[in-house]
Amino acid sequence: MGHCISIPNLMARRVSPSPELRPSMQQAICYSISVPPLQIQLLGKDRLHSGSKADIYVVMSQAPNVLHGTLLAVKIIRDKTCMLSVRLSEESILQAYASRGRRHSHPNVDVILLASRKTDQSPYIVSRYYSRGSFLVDLKTRSRPDQQRLAMIKGLVNGLHYIHGQGIVHGHICEANLLCDDNGGVVICDAEFDDTFGLFASSCEVQAAMHRSYRHMPHERLISDDDAPLLPASKAADIYAIAVCITQMWTLDIPFARKNKFEVMIILRKLRNLEIEIERPASVPAIVWDNISDCFAVDPQDRPTAGELAERFEGCGVPSERKVGE
Repeated sequence: MGHCISIPNLMARRVSPSPELRPSMQQAICYSISVPPLQIQLLGKDRLHSGSKADIYVVMSQAPNVLHGTLLAVKIIRDKTCMLSVRLSEESILQAYASRGRRHSHPNVDVILLASRKTDQSPYIVSRYYSRGSFLVDLKTRSRPDQQRLAMIKGLVNGLHYIHGQGIVHGHICEANLLCDDNGGVVICDAEFDDTFGLFASSCEVQAAMHRSYRHMPHERLISDDDAPLLPASKAADIYAIAVCITQMWTLDIPFARKNKFEVMIILRKLRNLEIEIERPASVPAIVWDNISDCFAVDPQDRPTAGELAERFEGCGVPSERKVGE
């Protein structure tokens, strides 16, 4: 059973996905957007992706003043209860989030283009659609030499430096939130999204390991003891997570691959207690590891800032011209 929402100044009709879209798109339905305002019908079976709090659909803009011919992503917030607040209305929470997202002006940070209003049936957010998917998917399907991966890293850490400079903590950096644009650059998406919409503002806080990005989280966000309570999202935790993602550009695997949640927590506890150390994966160039090794420091205060990380990678090069998979 489908449902409809009203998107101001936009209308939609079904069109076929273009052949160059990644395979998962072939199972999705695109919607073409134009003016004047009408309803856009979103069928549950046609959604591109279903997350813990939102369903994502793909649309194509036909309006001359709204990124004409550009594929866009519409994120429908499914669980309204996660948006409730004693201080803010549902609309004001969404509008405040969208207002911050609209102001981003960095090529490696996603921009929110539209957001729902009080009169709309379902809360939603519209942003660009990145057909190449996550950086991990892109690197697995497109062979790149080390120098190109370094260029990806430079854009990524500069994007993180930008949002941190805006006073924004991402909170859930992982490959699912780091998408590739058409030029192969990495774009940081969904900054503050989960925290804004309540994933970590409720009893879910004590179940952080159940969150999709738990493999990218440092010990202080996952392990709670009498002498070490859980800490909220922080810039230092973002730095840890970004370093994990950088190693993935060479390992092409998830962090703690073939380890279950319980085993990951045991490893993190041992790391916190200084019983073991994180070692450089064999596939990661030594010069890259030298730049990020202290991002895994047990004490969050010992991790570098995003600005310091960006300075380290500025002008950084590797002698090897290995390609992904070699």
